Amino acid sequence: MSNKPNRLPKTTTKTAQPRDPGTPMTKVEKLAILNRYVFPVVSIFGPMLLAWLMKWDILIPLGIGCYIFGAYQLIGYKNRWDHIYCSIQLFKHDPMTPHDIRWDRYSKFDATALPIAFVILGTFALLFGTNGI
Repeated sequence: MSNKPNRLPKTTTKTAQPRDPGTPMTKVEKLAILNRYVFPVVSIFGPMLLAWLMKWDILIPLGIGCYIFGAYQLIGYKNRWDHIYCSIQLFKHDPMTPHDIRWDRYSKFDATALPIAFVILGTFALLFGTNGI
């Protein structure tokens, strides 16, 4: 047994406290949940369902949906929309803090990697869909 005190490093950054579970969700939190779970499904599978019903080639609507989703996320990050920030917190499994928005908590890669992947996927789907490859 050692009598040395526990020498854990002290954190100097103050972490924001999450919302109390008993309080109702704010509009920003609702938009973040929709942005994280509903919007990708609607923007990708909605056009694909439309293509299936209309007997179109599936790559063009898939490309448009992916491109719209990725562009929306990138525009939201550039304009510092609050619900995009809370959506990033959901993605990182952190508690949503719409009352304490600090964009410096997350790297640019965390905020832009997935949207850029969707834009690239949408671009390739549009290219292959229009060229018939």
